[in-house]
Amino acid sequence: MQGFTTSSDSVGGGGGIQTASIHDLGEAYTLVLLNGRRLAPADSGSTIDVSSIPISAIERVEVLTDGASALYGSDAIAGVVNFIMKENFQGFNISARYDKPQETGGSGYDLGFTAGFGDIESDGFNVMLSYSHNEKEQLKAVDRDFASSGIISFNDNGRDLYFFNGSPNAIPANARVRYDTGVIDPETGESIVNGRTFNPYAAEK
Repeated sequence: MQGFTTSSDSVGGGGGIQTASIHDLGEAYTLVLLNGRRLAPADSGSTIDVSSIPISAIERVEVLTDGASALYGSDAIAGVVNFIMKENFQGFNISARYDKPQETGGSGYDLGFTAGFGDIESDGFNVMLSYSHNEKEQLKAVDRDFASSGIISFNDNGRDLYFFNGSPNAIPANARVRYDTGVIDPETGESIVNGRTFNPYAAEK
């Protein structure tokens, strides 16, 4: 399966939403189900944030990699991902994970637990509670030498060229400032207006 978006791929935007995109056809064409039922979308479209499903409560994941639009509609053109939750769970389960890069920035941790009580066969009921929490420290491009600048210089046939590898979702956004200098242009008789465009991170550095 190609095209799954993880939180680390949501550089500069997306709010860390994790989505499923079978065959890389797009999140809008991969149907995500929970116990065979549709989930509420994370936005105004049909994109499902799979990170909202607690991992500790998942029994298994069923994936249909063929198109199923005839059965489910246009949002299942690429396929279907069905998360099956645990049933009749008793006891307590806890999971934890901590990630720490060798350099500063980008550390994070995951914490989750699941608790259940009651046997459906003997008690006639089962209650399961599950909670998960994920937190990741912000990692700026300037924190790594290979990504400190989106302007990459190179030489081709004796010419000095530059490649701009920027992001359309830069955080923070570029700022454009225009201000009146108070100086009158003798030709037009109007006040001269100057402008400057900069990025707060670049100016900070």
